[in-house]
Amino acid sequence: MPPENELKYRVDFIYSDETSLEKDPAKFWKAEAKKQNGRVEDFVNKKKAMEQAVSQIVASGDSQDVKLQKIYARVQQIRNTSFEVQKTEQEQKRAKEKDVENVEDIWKRGYGNGVQLTWLFLALARAAGIDVPGSRPSGIVVEGPDRLTPAEIEDLRRHKKEVSAHARKRFASTRDGR
Repeated sequence: MPPENELKYRVDFIYSDETSLEKDPAKFWKAEAKKQNGRVEDFVNKKKAMEQAVSQIVASGDSQDVKLQKIYARVQQIRNTSFEVQKTEQEQKRAKEKDVENVEDIWKRGYGNGVQLTWLFLALARAAGIDVPGSRPSGIVVEGPDRLTPAEIEDLRRHKKEVSAHARKRFASTRDGR
């Protein structure tokens, strides 16, 4: 059963640092998805360090499934700061913890937040030779002709097989940023 908060309806607000916002929603979200994907790619773009890390985790003869399981287990051993109480400035200075700038920092320092650990998993899987897309999910279209109904969204969340092909196609296009 998925976590309770994943089944609740919610609205995610996206704040942009752009001074001139695009009026056309399709163009805006395409540009936003490209920008967010660029941030992910910049964060995980430490191929040499990740290849060295993967060599410590997996064996060359491991299948892709076994590689992914080993990588996942290793990433789970890293300290997830998302579950820690936020520290004051004094506590941060005493701990001498630096901000994480990329996946190499996470690997060396042994900590990162939940999103950063997900990106570390992505980088390690890629370094292991597994083709993994790195774009962030762009959400579900909530207005316009491609709008999914609440029932379709719920079906997609539960991965029901009887979801209409049309709904799956619309969901895939919103997820891929097309």
